[in-house]
Amino acid sequence: MTRRNTRVDPHFFAELDNQLPESRGPNGEPSASDFLVIDLPTISDAFADISLTSISETKPDTFTQQKRIVNPTVHR
Repeated sequence: MTRRNTRVDPHFFAELDNQLPESRGPNGEPSASDFLVIDLPTISDAFADISLTSISETKPDTFTQQKRIVNPTVHR
């Protein structure tokens, strides 16, 4: 399988700052840095490994209607 190059949209970082604080919360809530260092590499690797066949079998509106993924449970 060929790995695709993946990159993060610049608007992602502004949204990340809106969603997660700069530092961990008092009860261990994740920070923006935690997400960038721990979670984002795994997510990026998963997208790099998705085959074009699996994307073409997905309903077209899955990717086109959701421009931003926002976690409604995380508030500043």
